[in-house]
Amino acid sequence: MKIVKNKSLCNYTSFRIGGEADYFAEVNSNGDILKAVNFAQKKNIPYVAIGNGSNILVNDKGYRGLIIKISNINCINIEKDKITCSAGLPLSKLLQEVKNNNLGDIEFLIGIPGTVGGAVVGNAGMKNKHISNILYKAELLKSNGKIIEVDKSYFGFGYRESNLKNNKDILLEATFKLKKISKKIPDKITKAVIKNRVNQPIGYSAGSIFKNPKSMFAGKIIEDLGMKGKKKNNAQISQIHANFIINLGGAKAADVKYLINQIKRKTMNKYGIHLEREIRYLEERGWR
Repeated sequence: MKIVKNKSLCNYTSFRIGGEADYFAEVNSNGDILKAVNFAQKKNIPYVAIGNGSNILVNDKGYRGLIIKISNINCINIEKDKITCSAGLPLSKLLQEVKNNNLGDIEFLIGIPGTVGGAVVGNAGMKNKHISNILYKAELLKSNGKIIEVDKSYFGFGYRESNLKNNKDILLEATFKLKKISKKIPDKITKAVIKNRVNQPIGYSAGSIFKNPKSMFAGKIIEDLGMKGKKKNNAQISQIHANFIINLGGAKAADVKYLINQIKRKTMNKYGIHLEREIRYLEERGWR
C-alpha cells in the first residue's frame, strides 16, 4: 500500500470533478484498509473511504485528510443461496456471479454503477426494491481497529440511507441471501430492468441527484419546471433525464451545486416540495 500526498480526486469519481486530497491510499485488502486508518489516526487527520465515487460530489478545494480508495475486488464466496463479497467488488461483477450460479432476487441492481460498499452505504435500488432487502450480514471495521460482524438491523436502513453515512465504520464485506431460480427467469427479468434504465443519460454524472419524494418522481418535477438542458458553465441538467446533471467537460463542483440549489429553490417556490439530495457532498472537512 502506498500513501500519496496531494492527489487529485477528479479521476476517482464518476462526475470527474474534485480537488486534491492531502493524502490518498488505494487499498486492495482488509489489512491495507486497517493500515490506512492507523496512518490517519497517528497523524490525527480525518479519513473517509470511497469506492468508485459514483454517488458523490467532491469539493473543488478537495479534502483535508486521507481518502481511502477501496479496490479489493476479487473476494467472492458462494454457499447455496448466500453470496459473500468484498466491499470493493463492482456491482456489475456481483451480478455476473449471481447469474452464473442461477441465483436471483438481485436484478434490480442492474445498471447501477459503483461497488458493493457504496450500494450498501446508500441502500441502492429502484422503486420498492433496495439492497437492504437482500443483505444478510456484513463485516465492518470500527474506528478502534476492531472488526465486527453485524446483521442488517445494525444499519438502520432508510430510503437511500444507512447509519454508515454518519459514522466512521468501514464496510469490509457483505453477505447477501438470494433465491435459487431457473435459468430462464434471469434473462426475462434482466430485459425488464434494462428497459427501465434505458432513459438514463450517458456521460460524466453521479447518478440521480435527488431522492424521489413520496409518490412522485424528482425527474418529472424538474422537467415540469422547464429546467431540462439548463447549464452553469460546463455542468448541464440532462436533456434525457432531468434528475441527472452531466459534466460536459471541465465542470466544477460549484457549477453543479449552483444547478442543484436552483432546482431546490424553484421546486419549493412552485410546489412547496423540499427535494432532498441523493448524492453526497465531500467537503474539505468531510461529508455533508
